[in-house]
Formats: sequence, structure tokens, C-alpha cells
Amino acid sequence: MKYTHLFETKADFKAVYNSSAYTEPWVSYVVGDGSVAYNFPYDTNGYSYVDLGLPSGTKWANMNVGAESPEGYGDYYAWGEIEPNKASAYTSQNYRFYPGNDNDEYSKYNDTDNKMTLDLADDAANVVMGGDWHMPTSAQCAELLDNTTSSWTVDYNGTGVAGIIFTSNNNGNSIFFPAAGAAFDGSAEGQGVVFGVWSSSRYSNSNRAWSLRGGSDGLGMGILYRYGGLSIRGVLG
Repeated sequence: MKYTHLFETKADFKAVYNSSAYTEPWVSYVVGDGSVAYNFPYDTNGYSYVDLGLPSGTKWANMNVGAESPEGYGDYYAWGEIEPNKASAYTSQNYRFYPGNDNDEYSKYNDTDNKMTLDLADDAANVVMGGDWHMPTSAQCAELLDNTTSSWTVDYNGTGVAGIIFTSNNNGNSIFFPAAGAAFDGSAEGQGVVFGVWSSSRYSNSNRAWSLRGGSDGLGMGILYRYGGLSIRGVLG
């Protein structure tokens, strides 16, 4: 079943699909070439995803963890933490795996245990979304970059929300990442300017991890201190 349809106007879309099953925010659409492309996400375990036709078969959720719509920022998580919006600031000392001693290594995912990928018990996407959902690996993030064309918008679907639209080079479906910024020292910064989502992959320096990040001036893979708060986007596969 094909879940991408093209209508000349939004009114034309509503004339055909007027049931509650196809109302926003479950329908994601992008405007291009004078037409409106509506992407109908599949549903797994109560959460929706968009099939971008990626070679690995990976499917990306159509919104951030904690969001109620594709343009919603959702919650911020430190890498490997499963509770968002913690009362304490996003600092190294307040980080879940802070050793609490003079040891420079965090208590897990360090150079001693040599764990390079989050266990599912420490994977916020799996804990919140359940089922087979999980945070993307750095390889899955790189695959998204390699198989899509990206465009920056300052007004996604008339919502006034800035962010990145990834459009598949394989099937034309698209997915949006709002510019939710990052959280450090108890406050968010960079909202409306940059987006970032954690991968499940640790960096070679054990106090950092890989993330998918970008803004109007470009995007790519980046590394960030693990205690910083970023958005989480679930994947399947």
C-alpha cells in the first residue's frame, strides 16, 4: 500500500480524506512545486513512522519522543538517561553515570567496560515507546544523511517552527526534525536555530557520544558531551 499521495491543495486533500484517521498531526505534509505532498505514516506499538526507502530498511518515527506532533520539540534527554526534564541541571555532576569520585570515567559506557552502544534499558526511545523501537545508531543516522536531500525551513507547514526536512532520494517521502536546540545547565539554547538528536553510539572518547545535528548552515554527524540534553527520535530496524 502506497502511503504518499499528491494533491494540488490542502482543500483537495480534505475532500478525499476527511475521516479522523487522517487529520493532523498524524498527517505530515510538505509544500513543493506548487503541490502538497502528504505522507501517511505507518503505526507500530502506537507510534507512527515514515518509510524513507532506506537500504537497511530502517524506519524513522515521524516525531520526537515526548512530542505530540511532528513540529513539537518533545523532551530533552542526556545520553543514556531514560527520564526527561530532570529537576537538576544538565551538568556532568548531575549525569546518571557520573562516578561520584575522582575517576574521570563515567560509571558505564567507559573504556573499562568498552560498551559502545546503549543497552535497551538505557535507551530512552525503547523505554518510552516500547516494542522494537530504539534510538538510531550512528550508522543509521549516517544512512539517513546519505539517502536524503535536506532543506531548512523557518515555517514548517505554517506552524512557525524552524527545522530540517529530509526528503528521500529513494521514494520521495519526507520527515521533519524541529530545531529544538540543546539543554545545558538547566536551560535550553539554540531553539529555532539548530536541531540535534542523540544516536545510541558512544564516541571513542567515552565522555561523549554521536548525534545527528544541523541548522541553516549545514548538517552532519557531531559529538557532544553525554550529559547534555538533546531530542530523541525512535527508529525501527
